[in-house]
Amino acid sequence: MITRLLAAIALLAAAGVMSDAEAATITVNSLADTLGGVNCTLRNAILAANSNGAFGGCTAGSAGMDTIVFNIGFCPIAGCNIALMSSLPPPSEDVTIDGGGRPVISGEDLYRVLDLGAHIVNISNLTIKRGMTPGVTPGAAIRMTGTTLTLNNVIFSNNNAATAGGAIGVKTSGNLTLNNCTFQGNTAGHDGGAIWQDGGTVNINGGSFVGNQADDSGGAMHVEGQSLNVAGSVFTGNNSGLGGALYLGGLGVLATVEATTFTGNSAQPTLPYGGGAVFVLLATLRMNASTLSGNTSVLDGGALYISSSSVILSNVTISGNSAQGSGGGIWTDSANGSVLSVSNATITSNTADSANHDTGDGGGIFVSSGIVVLNNSIVAGNFDTPLNLGMGTHHPDCFGAIADARFNLVGQNIACGGIADGVNGNQVGTTVTPLDPLLDPAGLKNNGGPTQTIALLPCSPAIDKGKNTATDAGGQPILTDQRSTGFARTIDFPNLANAAGGDGTDIGAFEYAPKATLDIDASNAMTRYDPLTDGLLLLRYLFGYTGTPLTAGALGGTATRNADAILAHLDQNRMAFDADGSGGVDALTDGLLIARYLSGSTGQALVQGAIGSGASRTTEPQVECYLGTLVP
Repeated sequence: MITRLLAAIALLAAAGVMSDAEAATITVNSLADTLGGVNCTLRNAILAANSNGAFGGCTAGSAGMDTIVFNIGFCPIAGCNIALMSSLPPPSEDVTIDGGGRPVISGEDLYRVLDLGAHIVNISNLTIKRGMTPGVTPGAAIRMTGTTLTLNNVIFSNNNAATAGGAIGVKTSGNLTLNNCTFQGNTAGHDGGAIWQDGGTVNINGGSFVGNQADDSGGAMHVEGQSLNVAGSVFTGNNSGLGGALYLGGLGVLATVEATTFTGNSAQPTLPYGGGAVFVLLATLRMNASTLSGNTSVLDGGALYISSSSVILSNVTISGNSAQGSGGGIWTDSANGSVLSVSNATITSNTADSANHDTGDGGGIFVSSGIVVLNNSIVAGNFDTPLNLGMGTHHPDCFGAIADARFNLVGQNIACGGIADGVNGNQVGTTVTPLDPLLDPAGLKNNGGPTQTIALLPCSPAIDKGKNTATDAGGQPILTDQRSTGFARTIDFPNLANAAGGDGTDIGAFEYAPKATLDIDASNAMTRYDPLTDGLLLLRYLFGYTGTPLTAGALGGTATRNADAILAHLDQNRMAFDADGSGGVDALTDGLLIARYLSGSTGQALVQGAIGSGASRTTEPQVECYLGTLVP
């Protein structure tokens, strides 16, 4: 029996089933970068893992995936720095390195830190800085060739590559996963200030790219690899010639970007291109639930420059970007049968010809050529020259031909073909009568969700006037607005008319939801929005009633709020009941307006003698529209 058991154990070990049990933990106890000796340095630890034997002061590695951890005690004021005297030895077996949040590994502006081959490597909770590669090989901090590399909470700072990949170079079939990593101040002489990807797959979850720079392309990332997936990240203050943050170039490149922010990136191309945030050439990009703001280009495409690429943008906000040439928000020449599709987007406050040289058009979108599909999007409040005050003819919102346009709101259409007011649900203004989408004057802010958005104001002409046709990569409808989970895409107000053929979706990236409703007692449909319950409760509240006097005889038969809950609800949402927009809530104005509205009054009978001083809503349509948003 014992003989058979030992034989079975041997077979399991040979098959790798027991590899985890065999794996060793090697503890680094020194900040020095010495080879051999009595201390367990990081260099010695890697060699112990490679050799499956003791090395220097380090315990023996094993045939399994060894784990290197750190117990380095007190660190000097300068920090737990490991100043390398040469590149670290490349792991020859699978290995995990966990710094515990303390070590800072420095290449001293002389050496690449790690050169990885075809192994599984996990690195967590440390900083890699001042890596350097003076030659043509990419990746000043890490070069990976055929590696499966996972990085968790790793900071890459001030690494510098002479050619490409200021921090990381991904070659051939490598697979890189980044979880909550930070890339700051990395540089490349040509491409990919932080990351250069020439193959394989890169997955980025969270984290940030801040202040990275490449002289030619991709201030943060230059991607020619097979697949890039970015979710929940921030790209800010990166700079390059093409694609201030992100360069996607080459057939076969497939990129998805989800819930990510691009802000303050810049492109300073020497060639006639641009892309302050993102440059896309001969590639495929799907971007959803993301914001691009404050990006700049000294030529074209303040936020996005798209050339001969298939690009799908859904639930995106493009705001406050600028180009000295054309396309303050988007520049596109999607030729060769490729398509730019924009759905559920808010494109506003972008500027073309920002230097006032009379050289650019299309503050929101500039279409040079190709097929552009625009659905359920706001393109309004953009500029051609700053504030449209510069020389030349202004084309602030859109320039070029739109192949298919449905349920959009365009502020001024002067030179954008294929879109007309009243056709296919489109609302289109002119220079003489521009259309105001009534966006929150505070602009971009935290309205919930992972990215900043621009809210619709009550009674925006975008509310309930659209149709949601956006789909995800699997072809399923996208049922949220840009803020994603918890923010339904369609909130259809029954008292507000839908556009012909529409479904009650709001136009743009943001779906308006009331701060409160007029269902004060939270009852069922039979007594919801009832003047003798909800209207009476609100009037009594505004007259100062509380407790039993507030609710006596005024609760619907299925009310789910008692007196205390009703009082708390009304206190919390008091300003939502400012029916006339005066900045205050008064029984004899707002209370009366709401009671009349719930009783079915319309027109002059609704507002007569009930508009307060300083009111911003003074006409019957304005008051009716606002109160209509309180009865979803």
